[in-house]
Amino acid sequence: MDNPSWRIEDPIVDKMDKKRRDINIAVASFERQVGGDPFPYASLSTGMDIKKGARSVSRYARDVERDSLNAFDRAVYDDMVKHAQMANSYYSYFVDPNSNMGIGDFLSNFFVRGAYQGFLDSARSENLPHDLFKEEELLRAGFFSKTPDSLTICYGNTPWAKKHQENLLDALNRAREFVGPFYEARGVEKMDYNLQLGPAGGGFSYWIGNTLMAAIDPDRFSFSQGRYDHFLPGLILAHELGHGHQGRESNNLPKGLSPTEEEYCVSFHGACGEGVALALEGEFIEYSLRNSDLSELDKRAMSLFWSTYLPKKVFQIAHNLLEKKEQEEISNPLFPESLSPSAHRRLSEITGIKIFSDLFSMEDQSILDSLQQMNYQIGNKNLQGIVSRFKKDRIPKELRINALLQGVWVNPKAQEDFIFNSYLPRVLNE
Repeated sequence: MDNPSWRIEDPIVDKMDKKRRDINIAVASFERQVGGDPFPYASLSTGMDIKKGARSVSRYARDVERDSLNAFDRAVYDDMVKHAQMANSYYSYFVDPNSNMGIGDFLSNFFVRGAYQGFLDSARSENLPHDLFKEEELLRAGFFSKTPDSLTICYGNTPWAKKHQENLLDALNRAREFVGPFYEARGVEKMDYNLQLGPAGGGFSYWIGNTLMAAIDPDRFSFSQGRYDHFLPGLILAHELGHGHQGRESNNLPKGLSPTEEEYCVSFHGACGEGVALALEGEFIEYSLRNSDLSELDKRAMSLFWSTYLPKKVFQIAHNLLEKKEQEEISNPLFPESLSPSAHRRLSEITGIKIFSDLFSMEDQSILDSLQQMNYQIGNKNLQGIVSRFKKDRIPKELRINALLQGVWVNPKAQEDFIFNSYLPRVLNE
């Protein structure tokens, strides 16, 4: 379906949108710097640009009469106010050496109040799907027990390796054919894209917008009955294409809501991006269970992978947050009086699993890497309210998917307001 274009009418809100792009550019640049090129570094000038951008947006916001704005401008305004708040917190926590902001306050300001404790609570034994963990791991072990090592296959040069490379590419193409009808059935405009295998051993799949390329982790292809299975790579491809379609459809909105590849910053935009992609995965699972010729075992494996994907992440997130909190406690001038039990001991107590008391049971990650993982949890939770409202209001599935693809938002309430007060009324009346 053809989606409408959107333009900001209020001149001050329009100026805020331009300043919001300055924040996007600065944060994206800062995160590329600390990510390494190849070694981590950082420009204080870039850090100051984050602060300046946040102050500019906040200053303009004070001159806006919010209640006088039309529905679309009001949603954009609310999103930018939240964006500036996040940028201020980001600057204080990651750049300003004089700031005493702790991890708990940062997550409350950046995401939602109580986020720190919420992440820890999600790792508590009583909140985890232990029976699903057990079933999924045993089923996955059976699927992958006869799967050749991807490094050997992808980088091998023997006839045996080349034959498996051909089989992998065949499964990759079957994954494309598996996913295509889903987006077509949901009324999403067809998109030409490149589909490749990701680096063997890399451990992740991804989407690159500038080249319209989806790369699928070769370790997600299981081998059985003489060929590679395509159902799990298909689910992952549905997720990655969600990023691609969101990027394309967001071009209908103001620039601040459609960040380019150079402006996209995982910390700020990841929750919306991953939340939308996860919501599309859920729709894809529902569609595939009804419309595919997969075996019942394959359908169960795909459903289990999806059901356990987010819960599996909470262990590492809880570990990272506890270690960060411990670092803050150790740096307290009152140390050692203020020192509480070690992060690993506390993780073991929270999860009820003894092995996590081992100092080497989890790898250390930077807080920026942790934010990337938190975005999946936050984004999924943010989108649940919108998806539930779709079902309650009986919005057609074709409109649901297209509505979620409109814009990269940082404020889930603003996104919901846009969908139900601007987007749906307009497309339903056209």
